[in-house]
Amino acid sequence: TTKPTCTLTVSGTKGNLVSGVQWYKSDTTVTLSVNNASLSGMNIGLTTDSSKKDKPTKQILAGSSGSLSDTIKSNIASVTYYGVITTGAGQKADCQTQAIAVEKGITPPTVAGYLNNSFTQVGVYFNTPKPYSGFASQNCYYNNNLAASSSGNLCYINSGYVVNTTNYTFKKQITSLAGN
Repeated sequence: TTKPTCTLTVSGTKGNLVSGVQWYKSDTTVTLSVNNASLSGMNIGLTTDSSKKDKPTKQILAGSSGSLSDTIKSNIASVTYYGVITTGAGQKADCQTQAIAVEKGITPPTVAGYLNNSFTQVGVYFNTPKPYSGFASQNCYYNNNLAASSSGNLCYINSGYVVNTTNYTFKKQITSLAGN
């Protein structure tokens, strides 16, 4: 007798792998595919609830192909999907994904205020929303991507004596752990 086999595939824009969790940066679909759909009386199930991972939710008729899928459309912390296939003859196959998470984007920093300290420091304070997955890096730049100093949400330069007519352009670049 042929035993069923279970395959779970994850599709979406892959981000970084952080502490055993695979991050995705777009809508992400998990699909349970039945590899031996010719078996009679087959039932399949797909869940993120480990207490329900042995409970099929869909019956597949013999000779037909079968699959179940779930699409994640918003930010979600670490989740594992479980698949199960059972046949009318009592055969069973299990499968599961590695832990996955979704961060669909990050909000860029915005200017919150300016620093002009006795003409020796100039800089910009930024509102910097924390990415869903957390910060991987925060970097400050001024005038054509020259590295600037930073302290919290402040990007600045110590310029000795700043002439009032000098224009400075600052930017803050953030990268999330997910890779956004």
